[in-house]
Amino acid sequence: MSVLGPDALYLHIPHSGGTSVGAALERAGLGTHVGALGVSPHLPAHELPSEWFVGRHVWATVRNPWAWHVSAYHSKQRGITFRAWLADMCACEPGRYSALLDSIAADTGCEFVALDDLDRGLEVIYGRPVEVGHENVTGPQAGHAPRPTHGPVADYYDDETAEWVREAEAQICERFGYDSPTATATRGVV
Repeated sequence: MSVLGPDALYLHIPHSGGTSVGAALERAGLGTHVGALGVSPHLPAHELPSEWFVGRHVWATVRNPWAWHVSAYHSKQRGITFRAWLADMCACEPGRYSALLDSIAADTGCEFVALDDLDRGLEVIYGRPVEVGHENVTGPQAGHAPRPTHGPVADYYDDETAEWVREAEAQICERFGYDSPTATATRGVV
């Protein structure tokens, strides 16, 4: 969930920890969920009120692209295997996650914090620690299907499917230093 605060605007990117980060920012008194301000929480960043971007640190979280694909797959009941879904995603929409990040950065000047380096990123942006929970790991969310739990991300991939993501999301892998389904970012605050 996107959160507007006096000094920062957090932009929620689907499947990138936004529900947990947004809830933590609200609990810490660092902002208000945009839905409570009368704005749809699903609006693209370029459709948010332009004055929200003035004088604020604009940022979003990014996650390992292999984990992002597993989360995206599980967000809806698809009736197909992960491998078949991933083949379709990588063939029909290669670089979808990278393209999403690029469009947000171009529209807003947004900076990105890797979930792997979230504690340090929050310290940089807000000047203090913020405790982040895991609000959206399992269980239903309002307006969403129940979230299935899934096993370790690496269990979803073999060498071939891991390479599909590496090629499709090469830009994000290079930008943040991700190189495998189990990798953490080597460059977390961009």
